[in-house]
Amino acid sequence: MLRGKVEPDGKENWIVLEFMSRLLHQIMEQLNTANPISLTDMKQELGRAVAILDKANSASPVKDFRSSAGALSNIDEEIETSLYSDEVCEEVREWIATTFARTTPGMRRKSLARRHTFRSVVQAVKASLYVNSESLQSTLPKYFSFLHLPRFEGEAGRSLSFKEVCRLDNWTFDPFKFNDVSGGHPLRYIGHELFTRYDLLAKFKITGGTLDRFLLSIQNGYKKPQNPYHNELHATDVAHSVHYFLSRVGLMHCMNDLEIFAILLSAIIHDVEHTGTTNNFHVNSRSHLALLYNDRSVLENHHLCFAFTVLKSRDQDIFASLTPEQYSDIRTLVVDMVIATDMSSHFEQLRTMKAALSVLGNQIEKSQALEFVLHVSDIANPAKDWELHRQWTSRIMEEFFCQGDRELELGLPISPLCDRSVTCIPESQLGFIEFVVLPAFDVCSEMLDILLETKTSQAADELGLEGCGGKERAWVAPLADNRRRWKEQCQTPSKDGINETRTASNHSLASRTSFGANELGRVDENRNKSPRNSKGYLTPIIS
Repeated sequence: MLRGKVEPDGKENWIVLEFMSRLLHQIMEQLNTANPISLTDMKQELGRAVAILDKANSASPVKDFRSSAGALSNIDEEIETSLYSDEVCEEVREWIATTFARTTPGMRRKSLARRHTFRSVVQAVKASLYVNSESLQSTLPKYFSFLHLPRFEGEAGRSLSFKEVCRLDNWTFDPFKFNDVSGGHPLRYIGHELFTRYDLLAKFKITGGTLDRFLLSIQNGYKKPQNPYHNELHATDVAHSVHYFLSRVGLMHCMNDLEIFAILLSAIIHDVEHTGTTNNFHVNSRSHLALLYNDRSVLENHHLCFAFTVLKSRDQDIFASLTPEQYSDIRTLVVDMVIATDMSSHFEQLRTMKAALSVLGNQIEKSQALEFVLHVSDIANPAKDWELHRQWTSRIMEEFFCQGDRELELGLPISPLCDRSVTCIPESQLGFIEFVVLPAFDVCSEMLDILLETKTSQAADELGLEGCGGKERAWVAPLADNRRRWKEQCQTPSKDGINETRTASNHSLASRTSFGANELGRVDENRNKSPRNSKGYLTPIIS
């Protein structure tokens, strides 16, 4: 029987035809071999093909991607209709259109590596490829003992408390507190912890010293620009979210070791040496990076270049023991995943995944799902607890308005939601949650339910995977709560009849951040330098 070799690309509107073409070609190849498939197997595969065509024909047809003349050309119709309602202000609409949709025909890198399909949780358990949650819990003390950094390069580090390490398994993990207890080395600690938990050091023959030197270089790459948002804390947060999808949601049970290695590494490096500005800023300012990468996913290409340059150093090469085939496969996976964090591909990814799920079900490409999980992890902080979300909001606010100040100084058009004088936090965050984050998490949840069979699989229940039996996932309640809070602030009038959040929300948001008084003072100083009057702040979260 033909198993898992034929899959659609999922990136074009000919998704069904391409899938059928590959399937029929493979049947022909099997018939021409010395050991052709049996008549029974052929009937089964042709029956599968007919069933897929019937499903595609009965379901709503996959819509063509429209002309790129408009920035919203590839946004889902339902989202687009809501976006143009009277409830959404023009600036938020413009920001979503110019940030999360491509304004020029996309040039997505097409993977050359052989594709794999998902196996179910049951298959993974039967094959005994991974340990279950009980054995993972029983070995946690081993991971804890690994986190004594003095063994690496004589660094006078410190040990994390066992309690803080265990919180890595909670969706409410606090990267700011983790930064404090790790002595300012959050990415270094979480990198060691995750590589040890998934036994990557042993499986890929990586020495502890090599990993430590690599993580230090990447962490320093995040620290050097001194960005308030795109820094080692953000990378730690994304790495934790990916770990949560792997362990608690169960994605690890349908991935091989190299794919786990790839997605964890991608999370760690995905924003290294970020400039604190957007891709559009680089293109509009004609920066060196924009010229170097020809205006295509400028920052994402730079992050990859930086990380793989570090890996060329012998004493930091965690790929040193990989075979040439393994290196080619993991490089392809990492490049594809990091490039997919370019926010301008958001609506394209969303529509592609929805189309693939409706037509192919659990036969979607594994690499496509990995890209989507990393992207969702990158925009996940509105789905965390309010206090965490509020801290992230203050940090991205600092970056966005600093970019607006620079654009003003350079005589460039001020990017949407980067103008101190006209932007409002509640409206921007509500728009971001309703049109970007919520739809992405809904599709991601559907994808995970289908791939992991969490609603029906007995194995999923035995493993204690989140969402089994239709139980609510950890991000549902925080996302709804944060949406409600922003909506209430949008609708709360002041005594003068104007939303009080337009004038006061910047102070309330910054009050609990780890920035403290100095950083808030820096915001006020920047605001005073600007000739524009200050109002409420926007806080979009983009790469």
